[in-house]
Amino acid sequence: MRFFAIVALILALVLSAGLPVTAVAGDFVATHFDGNPMPSVVTVALDDGTTVELTYPTVFVGFTTVVPMMSMTISCGDGVWATYDDFYVGQMATVPGREEKHVW
Repeated sequence: MRFFAIVALILALVLSAGLPVTAVAGDFVATHFDGNPMPSVVTVALDDGTTVELTYPTVFVGFTTVVPMMSMTISCGDGVWATYDDFYVGQMATVPGREEKHVW
């Protein structure tokens, strides 16, 4: 599988979709310069301090929260590129009594 998306050594994304962003999800993977996945830990961090480390072949992660997210950073080890694909931005539907942050 090759990933064709935005690639950089460290990606810093500003989350703005016209409405407050309270849900994001996507595939996050370290790749070689040609887009082929590389075995490396990818760290996905939100502006509130929430972080998740993914090791290939696990690449999908999603976040929901009631507090709007302003930015996220995607980083990985030396010699590989932080890459994201199938990226989704939206708003979480609040369920009464279940108003906490989730990582899935």
